[in-house]
Amino acid sequence: MLSNTNQKLEATQVLLVFFSTLLSFYFPSLGGIRLFDIFSFLILIFITKTFLLDQVQVRINNFFLIFTYFILISFIITLINNTVEIHFTKFIGTFFTIIYSLFFFNYFKDRSQILFSAVNVVVYIHAAFFYIQYLTFYLFGAYIDFIKPITGNDSRNIAGQFNLDTSLRFSGLFSEAAAYSLFILTFFSIVIIGKKRLNLFDFGVLLTIPLSTSASGTVYLLFFLLIYFLIHIESEFYKKAINAVLFLFTFIFAFYFNLLKIDYLKEKIIGFQDNSSYLYRVGNIDKFFSLFNENQILFGIGYTNMDIVENKGSTFSALFVEHGIILGGIFLISILLMLHYFKVKYYIFFLVLLLFMGTYMYSQIQFWVWILSVCILSFNNQFAKDVYYNEKAL
Repeated sequence: MLSNTNQKLEATQVLLVFFSTLLSFYFPSLGGIRLFDIFSFLILIFITKTFLLDQVQVRINNFFLIFTYFILISFIITLINNTVEIHFTKFIGTFFTIIYSLFFFNYFKDRSQILFSAVNVVVYIHAAFFYIQYLTFYLFGAYIDFIKPITGNDSRNIAGQFNLDTSLRFSGLFSEAAAYSLFILTFFSIVIIGKKRLNLFDFGVLLTIPLSTSASGTVYLLFFLLIYFLIHIESEFYKKAINAVLFLFTFIFAFYFNLLKIDYLKEKIIGFQDNSSYLYRVGNIDKFFSLFNENQILFGIGYTNMDIVENKGSTFSALFVEHGIILGGIFLISILLMLHYFKVKYYIFFLVLLLFMGTYMYSQIQFWVWILSVCILSFNNQFAKDVYYNEKAL
């Protein structure tokens, strides 16, 4: 499973990854599956020549077989708890996601360098759209909503103290700032596995997170930077220090010229317990558990039960509300075991768990593109190191 570094990145591979990230273009929405997800899958099928069942592919197949049983059991629980409002399309969409994930892993498992390059390019593309939206507003007073012309729905960038006369929250190709920030950080967790030193362009991408005024994204960013500098502090320290100073200078510049709403971020972060976003993602789980019976606490209220849609704003809340403590715990342990098998470093473990507080749902292909990419790059990096040290020992 060692990638061939001589393989060249092509436009189809970039489009495959790019289309899989357009989560906010929800038309139609077949249980979390978007039209661009289908485009991504068609490209994947077109460029896949063989489906090789080697040992590693079998391991992934077994994981998704367990995941299938997990979904089926939870669907039965849905029928037990609710026979009226059942989200059947989500059930169907999840199986599309499973098939997509198997093909995605099969194609990229021997092309880790191509996968890394494609993800890196896609992150830059999203940041470019963010800066177009940001600079167009502050330089020309014009607001570009990339979502509305295609979906007919407004991006959620104007609310409260944000309006077209003063300032906006910016989200690029996503419907809201929090979704944009979560995407950047999840996909940067892929990038830093293959890139030991972030360049100025990378820090420019990370700067978009506080510029988006996403409080949750800013908190995640602080942990991300701490992990990055602690892990790689001995490698080219002076270059990292220069980048850090430039990043800090740009941050101060944005604050000084009122391009960064620091008061808004401070208020949301300090008062997080009363914040609607926090309650939506995590804080209401106890309230729902108080309404559940013992079986529902242990096994959840069901994967496709529409009665609890208002409190599924994060991976964690969806797990424990839909699947309960036992099934939700089994899913988490399965993910961690998979990451361990693919030699994912402990700091990426931590980052993955932290970002589970974001709004990703495991019925969406973007979630699995993230997790599988982390696995592929980590495994290939470790394999390359083992080969290097073995050859050196000889």
